[in-house]
Amino acid sequence: MKDPVIKFKGYSIQQMIYQKVDSKEGSPSSKLNLSCGISEDMKFGKIIITVEFINSEVQILLTVEGLFDVKGVESKESIEEFLTVNGTAIVYPYVRSIMSMVSSLDSNNAIILPTINTTNFID
Repeated sequence: MKDPVIKFKGYSIQQMIYQKVDSKEGSPSSKLNLSCGISEDMKFGKIIITVEFINSEVQILLTVEGLFDVKGVESKESIEEFLTVNGTAIVYPYVRSIMSMVSSLDSNNAIILPTINTTNFID
């Protein structure tokens, strides 16, 4: 069996802002921003997922960083693709869980972010 190209080392919450809003208009919306980085020696990578969510009660900004070991790939573009597709697929469930857990501490209505198809992030 071939070793994986990226190996998940863990995640950390880089930023979290949770604030009440008083807006009775508009439907809930969310935005997802994604960025990745690779070390100069191409042995380590990271994926940063930022989610902004707003509804009539709260506004949440959450940034989570996932760290990975990279092995067996010599092309920066290939590493970025692995991080974008596979790294996001690994870290995004943590983002969803954090969002749900924190919002449920303040209300009976936990915020459940939708699932995503990470292959759609390939240009």
